[in-house]
Amino acid sequence: MPDETSDDLRQLLAFLQEMNDEAQTQAKNELLPPILRSHSFGMSDAFEIALKSVRGLLEGRQAPEAQPEPENVIKTDVLGKVAHELRSPLTSIIGFSSTLLAEDLQFESGTQRQFLEIIDVEAQRMASYIDHLMDWSRLQDGSLSFLFEEASFASITAGLEPRLRSLAQGHTLLLEIAADLPPIKVDRRRVEQVLLNLVGSVVIYTPTGTPISISAHIDDDYLRVDVADYGTGIPPEVRAAAFEPYQTLIGTGQARRKGLGLELPISRAFVERHGGALWIEANLQGGTTMAFTLPVAQRLLSGSGVAGMSPSA
Repeated sequence: MPDETSDDLRQLLAFLQEMNDEAQTQAKNELLPPILRSHSFGMSDAFEIALKSVRGLLEGRQAPEAQPEPENVIKTDVLGKVAHELRSPLTSIIGFSSTLLAEDLQFESGTQRQFLEIIDVEAQRMASYIDHLMDWSRLQDGSLSFLFEEASFASITAGLEPRLRSLAQGHTLLLEIAADLPPIKVDRRRVEQVLLNLVGSVVIYTPTGTPISISAHIDDDYLRVDVADYGTGIPPEVRAAAFEPYQTLIGTGQARRKGLGLELPISRAFVERHGGALWIEANLQGGTTMAFTLPVAQRLLSGSGVAGMSPSA
């Protein structure tokens, strides 16, 4: 009897090899913009990791008396999803860069810039996918490093505000962050990523024109941060699976969100590594709040530990 799973793995292996070859070609093309070549190197690294995983799965299935394992089937599904999500931006990058390099076509400077901007956006999207894959992999094996420093949450949000407003485009973004909040000891870059991930997730369930707020206050020895929307809210059945890896959120009446479904699992892991907690709850005013806590720096200095704070019932 034909082994359909092995056939699927071989097809996935061939696709990933094709994408890796194309990424390496782009990385070596000196006629392309440096940012595109840099992203291509990163893409090739990610494809190499995926290729190694698929080869391992395929070799395991070809071993004598090998029995299919549910975990391997899950891994195959995940790799298929990853390959699909990476293919979309890569197709755009290849198409527009090939068009620009065509010797028989001439474009005005404005058109060239438009093409390069599209390439840059798609390259940035692919880079974010690769970053999420690498972060999740390193979180699983414990190799992801954190650099903790004392920081003001107000300064973190102030520096991040342009990117947050870009993510919340079409909404009114309300920042309710007091300047006199006590300092927190955090890996600033990881906390910034948590905020970006949460705002990006909240937008899915928030109708255009409705507000999104980010607020912070002290709750016992923790800084509590709320990212709240006032739309239809995330349904309870979706909340239950929201922190499972590779679960892509789907907004009511909206197209499926592009992504690998790792934003919320990574965010929770980052927050827990800081000694806090992250959860989702319904708003009394309607909509949803994604809340997380971080221990204040003074609490850490007092030697009272860094146990995570759980949401009250």
